[in-house]
Amino acid sequence: MEDKPGKRKRCMLVWPTAAVITFLLGTMMLLRRIVKRLKGNQHLHMGKESSSPNLQVFSFAELKEATDNFLMNNRLGEGGYGPVYKCSGYVPPEYIKQGIYSRKYDVYSFGVILLQFISGKKCTHLNGATRNLNLLEHAYDLWKAGKGKELINPSLNDATLSCKV
Repeated sequence: MEDKPGKRKRCMLVWPTAAVITFLLGTMMLLRRIVKRLKGNQHLHMGKESSSPNLQVFSFAELKEATDNFLMNNRLGEGGYGPVYKCSGYVPPEYIKQGIYSRKYDVYSFGVILLQFISGKKCTHLNGATRNLNLLEHAYDLWKAGKGKELINPSLNDATLSCKV
């Protein structure tokens, strides 16, 4: 059988086209993996099921209260959207005084949040008998005086709660 000239031309057209398409598909798949990897590194606190970052939104009043009406003493620096202020309610005293950071500070912050749940009060600016206290100082003073149960929110109407706490 003779080789037809039309068949040879088709082969000369099909094989390079198939090679180019395969190369483009491979390149697209590689770029997709690279973009996915880069996107994954950009978002912090990302949920496994969610594709958006888990950010908490605060009202202006909450920010104003947490920073003592935006005092300059509470200003940490300048961020992308303006000045950044500190709130010492959730931060351990060692970090505030000496600037020493530890991974264990999560436990401290969790304890503050747990006290907020149990007491039903915010962590900053409670009025003590003789001075202004934060929630931790207030809880510690009550515990030293043997009145720790007074910290429990009265709306928690479980009789066995004080044993659990």
